[in-house]
Amino acid sequence: MIECPIELRPMANTQTRRRRKLGLYLQELRKKAGRTPDDVADLLGISRPTVNRTESGHTRCRRAELQAVLGYYGASEDERAKAVLLWEDAKDDATKIRFPARSSSAFRNFLQAEAEATDLDALDPYLVSGLLQSPDYARAVQSAVALPFEESEAEVGQYVTSRLDRQRRLTGEKPLVMRAFLDESVLTREVGGPKVMAGQLRHLLDLVERRNVEIRVLPFGAGAYGLMSGGFTILGFGDPEDPPAVYLEHAGGGVWVEDEEAVQRYVHMISELGAVALSESATVELIQNNMKAFERR
Repeated sequence: MIECPIELRPMANTQTRRRRKLGLYLQELRKKAGRTPDDVADLLGISRPTVNRTESGHTRCRRAELQAVLGYYGASEDERAKAVLLWEDAKDDATKIRFPARSSSAFRNFLQAEAEATDLDALDPYLVSGLLQSPDYARAVQSAVALPFEESEAEVGQYVTSRLDRQRRLTGEKPLVMRAFLDESVLTREVGGPKVMAGQLRHLLDLVERRNVEIRVLPFGAGAYGLMSGGFTILGFGDPEDPPAVYLEHAGGGVWVEDEEAVQRYVHMISELGAVALSESATVELIQNNMKAFERR
């Protein structure tokens, strides 16, 4: 596998959940004080876009700037204490992940959010979920994607390395809790050839042995379901003040669903899939049968 240097920590302009919580709190205090972003920019001697990036969670202000705006907003002792706590928690090295060099900002934000999530639900109508892919399957998928975009072998290697690195979230002391719904066609679509597919299905069988991973297949007999035009991912963060987030991935990098009502529709959609998907035991049996079919070829 050919690899190029890969960024190992969130970049300065990458939105993170921790920075976003800090930014939203500072924005709340600013509005409460009746101040505008231009007022803050004049106070600190910085540009308005810099203020906006801080409040949107893309950057973290310096400690001196934090103390200055808290005084400017007339923040109480409790408000100051909370802001400082959020500022400390938003340090850039809080979560280190690998970013492929040419990945879009939306995809970088998704990887960062995924690294900070406590649970994840995914619908994949075409391919095995990235967190569940075997190395050979991941390379076959990325090689196919690379052709129309004229990506080099080195860039393919970066994406594969990043994808495999992300899979560490499924292990450790506090592993990500994942529930994946796969269309039955995913088990039969020959990605990379029979040997690669047999290995991928064997990998799925190993994964379902983990207590934090649930895989359910949506059979052909289920008919139409959910968002058949594409897959989506719902990220949960285990915090009542940090609601679920929905990400729709596409060739251009993906897009976040921001509207709260729309997010809840996706949450409801995932719960409905459980009623039409095969049981876990039936899913295992179907995966085993398809694996054996590929092994015989």
